[in-house]
Amino acid sequence: MPIPAVVLTLAVAVPAAPAPSRSQVWELAVSLSAGVVYRMDSMPERLRQPGAESLQHAKELAAQMGVALPDSPVLRGPVADTMAAVEYIHLGSKHPTAQLIAQKRDASASALFELGLLSHVAMMSLKPSSDVAKAEAELLENAGKASGLPRATWGGLVDALRGGTDPVAAKKAMITLITAGGEAIKD
Repeated sequence: MPIPAVVLTLAVAVPAAPAPSRSQVWELAVSLSAGVVYRMDSMPERLRQPGAESLQHAKELAAQMGVALPDSPVLRGPVADTMAAVEYIHLGSKHPTAQLIAQKRDASASALFELGLLSHVAMMSLKPSSDVAKAEAELLENAGKASGLPRATWGGLVDALRGGTDPVAAKKAMITLITAGGEAIKD
């Protein structure tokens, strides 16, 4: 009588990538923001190379973090269509990467991603106090509040866009957001 063969199958659990830290989320979002905004066809050509470098950095970070950046024409080629780029950074909580971060970490990390993605809006040709600038300020404020970062990190840019008159002050507030935001993050 033949002996039946026994097949033993072992299930090996592959650990999921750890949840990204808030610092990683911030670095990804700010790099992605620069990569998208600096490569817009409406921006000065001298910003395109730094934009391409920022975008490449963002892609590498996303891969390390195990979060996908959505396939988008905005992320391909040396130049991005301005309207498509603006739409991309305004996806907010609907951005697939923000949704993935919310699943892997939490809603405040997703809002931190949204805030970082909006971080370079002052580089666009916005006239402070205009309706467009006020709309940007509202998006920034909503993401800032939900991110858990103190208002001191993002409020200056919101105020400069909402009620200011000086585009240079808005750009300085943008730099404050990027640096102070990174420094204020507690992982």
